[in-house]
Amino acid sequence: MILGLPPKEQKRRRRELLAEHRLSLVPSFVTAFERQRVRPFLLLPPDERRQAAERWATRARWFEVRQRLEVEVGVSRDVLELLSDLGPEDWARVRDEYDRSATMDPVERRFHLEDEIREVHGRAALDGRADRRHDRGRLRGLMRDSRGPRKRGPSERER
Repeated sequence: MILGLPPKEQKRRRRELLAEHRLSLVPSFVTAFERQRVRPFLLLPPDERRQAAERWATRARWFEVRQRLEVEVGVSRDVLELLSDLGPEDWARVRDEYDRSATMDPVERRFHLEDEIREVHGRAALDGRADRRHDRGRLRGLMRDSRGPRKRGPSERER
């Protein structure tokens, strides 16, 4: 039983169990993916296959923009959090601006892209497109603080 192990062993054993569980999910995922994605893709005429592949490549590029902004450009974490609140269309706008600003001075480019992200986030917030998950978390914290600490009995682990 895992609970009888020392804490480091518990952590190691839980990691092993999670890895085993994830591996057990792979065969069913592969079967479903092949049936729902690969076979229909292979049945398409060559022109449509090429167009679909180009669409996938374009979508993949906007997903990697966050890492590029952080590593290559040095955009601050606060601004990257604003980017995380945005939807795919807004991410694509930021990616397009990233591509257009490639010839700028590195420091100027970072400031320009941070301003662009703030501007896009501001427009999205006014339009109601920005995610409000941070506000909900802050509200829960304020409500918890106003009620005072909760009294709990011993947890299952402590027993």
